[in-house]
Amino acid sequence: ELVARARAPGGPTLLVARNIEHAGALLERLRSAAKKGEAGSFGDFDAAAARSATGGGALKVCVIPLSKHRGYNFGKHYRRMVLPPLPSSVATRVQLHGRLTRMDQEFKEVTYTTVVPKRTILELLHDRHNLDDAVQASIEKLGQRFGHLAEAMLQTDGKTDLQGHG
Repeated sequence: ELVARARAPGGPTLLVARNIEHAGALLERLRSAAKKGEAGSFGDFDAAAARSATGGGALKVCVIPLSKHRGYNFGKHYRRMVLPPLPSSVATRVQLHGRLTRMDQEFKEVTYTTVVPKRTILELLHDRHNLDDAVQASIEKLGQRFGHLAEAMLQTDGKTDLQGHG
């Protein structure tokens, strides 16, 4: 299902794998299902980085392992991310999604698709991540809305500190 979603119209696509071995298996499946002349349109992290560095833009599908969730800019060439439910922290998922939501993004809109098998432990993991992500977003919104109050409480008027000492 991940390969089918990654190959669907609407790309170019970053396809996220659980690890390097999974990425290799997905890339092999993409290449074996490729139409004549299309196999070079699929590649790994290094191929995508090299293509971007030479001004070549995006591969049709770039397969990256979860471990490559930060520290590169070629995601600006991709319109879509397809991923399985991944065991990761909120921070890792934010970094991973940030590969597409860059200031220099070439596309007006980007999409994220998580392929989740029904009635599995992966579905439970995905549901839990969605809840964690929603809580994190709420905390960030509260910080944006009321952060000035926290800053004011931390500042002293020059006469007393937070414990009331002069």
